[in-house]
Amino acid sequence: MKKSILIERPDGQVINASYAEAEIPLPPESAPLVIFVQGFPAYSPGKNGLFDTTSALLMKAGISTLQFQFTGADTKTEDKVFSFAEAAGDLETIYAWARQHGHQSFAFISEGLGSPIALMNLPKYTRFCVSFWPVYDLDHVYTKQLKADDHQDRVEEDGFFEHQDYKISSAFLDELKNTDLTGHLEKVRIPVFLLHGMQDTVIPPTQLDIARKSLMSPRLDITTFDDGRYGLEQDNHRKACFHHLKTYIQTHTGKRKHA
Repeated sequence: MKKSILIERPDGQVINASYAEAEIPLPPESAPLVIFVQGFPAYSPGKNGLFDTTSALLMKAGISTLQFQFTGADTKTEDKVFSFAEAAGDLETIYAWARQHGHQSFAFISEGLGSPIALMNLPKYTRFCVSFWPVYDLDHVYTKQLKADDHQDRVEEDGFFEHQDYKISSAFLDELKNTDLTGHLEKVRIPVFLLHGMQDTVIPPTQLDIARKSLMSPRLDITTFDDGRYGLEQDNHRKACFHHLKTYIQTHTGKRKHA
């Protein structure tokens, strides 16, 4: 059963989330709670059913899922701005909520910048992480996606600039410039599965080279699509993604492993 929930952070901020509880759940020691982590600025997680369809597949397999909106990425809240620090606070709150509701282990399905956000904030008893078109080159986000240098006057004056209905804060720009992901990636000790289109011009597949070099995962699986573009929206790509996901998750929902 899928339902909308509100999860309150210790500072009073509220996380909007959607919790899909499997009707016939696997034993808690076998099935992790799968948390979907969107990127920022976000690729629409509902577009062509990427997250929703995956959630439905997992529910049928006896695995519960949670989708949520970062508090700093909620465009309905005018005074909020996104940052890695705020995202980490959201995730810690979600982990506490999940434990209170009986979930003993976790797994992640992410997209874009959601991949490093998840990997930087892995809780204990994380089983695996799946990432669509991951971003590990933060300079690419700063320079190519956001074109932040073109907005320096606005940032100096207002503390932010607007991009795709989101506020891009000076704090977030500083994080993009000063965060070294290498150290975080080298600490990863869980299986990781990456899916990427080789014709992606928004998040280039060179991100996979960074993953191969820096991720210290005990198992790194990578699936690429030669004619795949950003979002892997073609029907044949989506079908292949769901097939690979189903097989991968079935393989990794056995005995619990520590992060």
